[in-house]
Amino acid sequence: METAEKYDVVPGEIMVKKERYTIGMFVSGIVDSFTTQLCRGVMRAAEEADLDVVVLPGKYLFRDLSGTPEYQFEYQYGTVFSHIQKNNVDGLIIAAGCIGCMTTEEKMRQFLKNYSDIPSVLVASRMDGYTCISYDNQNAVCEGLEYLIEKAGCKYICIIDGPDGNTDSQERKAAYLKTLRKYGLPYQAKQCAHGDLADSQATRQAMAALILDNPRMDAVFCVNDDMAIAAYEVLKKQGLEPGRDVKVLGYDNIQRSLTMDPPLSTIAADPVLLGMKAVEYIQKKMMDEPVENVTLPSRFVLRESFGTMDEIRQGKTLGGLKHLIEDFNTVFYRYINGRKQEEAEETCALFSEFVRTLLTPEDEFQDFFNTKQKVLKQLDDFILTDAMSYMDLDELLYYLDRQRAEALHVRGATLEAEAALEELWNEIYRRLILAVDKRFGDMSHLQGVMKGEMKNFVRETMNFRNGSSKSYAAFLNYLSWLQIRNAYLYRFERTVRLKDGYPFPVQDMYYMKAVCKNGVVRTIPEFRQLVYQEDLFDNREMGKERRCMVLLPLFFGEENYGLLLCDLTEGLFVEGEFVVSQLGAAAHMLHILQMNEKIQEELKKHLEVTQRENIALDKLSRYDGLTGLMNRRGFLETAESRLEEWRQEGKDFLIAYMDMNYLKQVNDRFGHEEGDFSLCEMGKILQSVMPEHAVLGRIGGDEYACACAVENAQITETQLPQKLKKVFEQFNRESDKPYLLSASAGIYVVKTEEEKTLAQALAAADERLYQAKQQKEPKWLKAEDV
Repeated sequence: METAEKYDVVPGEIMVKKERYTIGMFVSGIVDSFTTQLCRGVMRAAEEADLDVVVLPGKYLFRDLSGTPEYQFEYQYGTVFSHIQKNNVDGLIIAAGCIGCMTTEEKMRQFLKNYSDIPSVLVASRMDGYTCISYDNQNAVCEGLEYLIEKAGCKYICIIDGPDGNTDSQERKAAYLKTLRKYGLPYQAKQCAHGDLADSQATRQAMAALILDNPRMDAVFCVNDDMAIAAYEVLKKQGLEPGRDVKVLGYDNIQRSLTMDPPLSTIAADPVLLGMKAVEYIQKKMMDEPVENVTLPSRFVLRESFGTMDEIRQGKTLGGLKHLIEDFNTVFYRYINGRKQEEAEETCALFSEFVRTLLTPEDEFQDFFNTKQKVLKQLDDFILTDAMSYMDLDELLYYLDRQRAEALHVRGATLEAEAALEELWNEIYRRLILAVDKRFGDMSHLQGVMKGEMKNFVRETMNFRNGSSKSYAAFLNYLSWLQIRNAYLYRFERTVRLKDGYPFPVQDMYYMKAVCKNGVVRTIPEFRQLVYQEDLFDNREMGKERRCMVLLPLFFGEENYGLLLCDLTEGLFVEGEFVVSQLGAAAHMLHILQMNEKIQEELKKHLEVTQRENIALDKLSRYDGLTGLMNRRGFLETAESRLEEWRQEGKDFLIAYMDMNYLKQVNDRFGHEEGDFSLCEMGKILQSVMPEHAVLGRIGGDEYACACAVENAQITETQLPQKLKKVFEQFNRESDKPYLLSASAGIYVVKTEEEKTLAQALAAADERLYQAKQQKEPKWLKAEDV
């Protein structure tokens, strides 16, 4: 199909001819199994149709993050959607059932209105008024449940469903209820527990509730495979064996479903086909051709989570010559999904030749030796393709067992034939084992190489010498380990500080700080950095080649700095979120350097610690998430270093151990929010009292510690308690809180000539703290509240 030609004008430059359409693609997490396969389908079809693609992984819209501190800044991913406008994409493919699985249909419709002027197709969702491509969530689910009832003898089947606003979850639950009614099986509300399509902890709680409320449960249907993974964990933790004590059915047939113990019976819904069909339909919509909603087929995949191999294989018909293509599709469906049709057909032909030769009747060959050599040559040719890397190992082993029996049947059952076949099959298995072993060896080697490259990436992206624009090149210098050869780093005109629930301001312009073009990284001069919104995905540094890219946000906490537009590669499907995290942290560090070059030496020390922690993939934080002060680990490490410096400079130093008074009473009477407020204010007060060079940390629940040099009479052992008392009194006078904020302090000054360690100095300060707490004010409420 020919595409219409477009013309874009770059301000200040000549008119540039744009020869292909650009498709935007809204998905959830870039490393999600479903998203990965969906993207592969879109990428494959876009290549054939000569379309540019930009994938925008925005996680989950309107997700309530209040109870999940580990995800508290996940909302920042959703800001990438705000960069899409009619002037920079020609069509949208929106995985509405994924990005909207945490919200209501009403809110999802409000979101979609923002893009009503852009041709769009919704995938994995059904919504009136939109062109939708979705799965058949009925027939295959019913088939799987019917197997549980008819073949496995299950009588009490439960379900873990998803959010009410997710149409896939609703339809799969409807199929579940329909099947129970068909067989007259009981259903009560307690047989259904609500999980979370993206949060495994919520699903674990749902599974635990099902076990507690339904002691007769003999099977459970999870509306996606990720939920089934969490269900397995809970079953095993409670001494129940999946497949034996409780049968488990999932949905999606993700890669991990095959390697679970036992392998998971599931519904294979092909996201690759979904992506390819979406590209077909979005092209029609961009050309104003009429389109209708489409439902893609799904199929039931039987594995050991429904019982033992002997139990589940009764009735399977794999084997023989009759269904060769169907058998190839069953064993190597992941390979087929990731390849062009011509390539997949050629590989299937090699496989078919191997099987046909293997099953040729004996009387058609004069020399069995020649037959054997031909079979093995055909097997070797097949192994040289990379289909073995995408096989369903369980199905392959079963298939080979059936072919072995078929070969014995067609060649006769003489002892000589059996011996010859035994020798041949032993060699076939040996070569397959070597191929699988080589595959795992190659994977192990690749993982080792990637680990080393990852270390370089972590080190270099956190190792800025200054805050100049040239430092942005470091963001792109070490992306080759992810097979990224083209990348564009955009900075917003101003850093955007964004809280959850607030809209992201539309950016009309961006500053392209650095580019990587065909593996060559360079910094962009300031006079060429400006890029307008309409050129975001087609800037002047890009060539005319077709592009398949991903747009990633650069954020750290509430601060959003810019964007990374780069090649979408297989490496990003594995490490994409790590890259976002690492580059976001790097952008944050660079921002700090740009704001204050004077703290460069201090930052280098923090960077060295961060590098060591990141290289070891140690995600432990050195700072307290509530107060922003150092935590115990951060305080001790930093104080040890400072103490050594002060000793070398011949300075005395002060160690203070402080304890907030009456925290338990504040928590008990006014709630933990007030307690947290008090802890934060305590930290602010201590920061205001202590010298600028002081090392300050919250090292326990209500305990704080400080280390500082005693110089120029800035602070002394007697002055500190007085200053603290004065500041607390002022705070309490101005505060509208019904309680009084105060603290007890134990202070110990270490003279230069003393050889006390930090631990010893802290212990001495702690003893004085104990004495101070005996003399604390008994009053903790203001007079009017007593």
